[in-house]
This record gives sequence, structure tokens and C-alpha cells, in this order.
Amino acid sequence: MDGKNSIGSKVIAALIMITVCFVAQFFIQGDELIVLMIILATVILKE
Repeated sequence: MDGKNSIGSKVIAALIMITVCFVAQFFIQGDELIVLMIILATVILKE
């Protein structure tokens, strides 16, 4: 197991999450965006 690999994949996942949330805020307003961010963060932390 390479430590750098798992860190790199978490960084990529975080960048994807940020991008998704940035795009989503144009389509989703208010509480739904917060819920989406929490769900995405939970999925990333589980990996």
C-alpha cells in the first residue's frame, strides 16, 4: 500500500466534490446544497 496514492485519491475526490458543489449552487439553492455537501463529504471520508 502506497501512502501517497491514498492521499492523492482523497485530494482528487475533494477537488471533484468542490467542483460539483460549485456547479450545483447554480441549480440548487439553500439547504439542499448543504445536504448535498454533507453527503459527498461522508462518501469521501468513508473511502
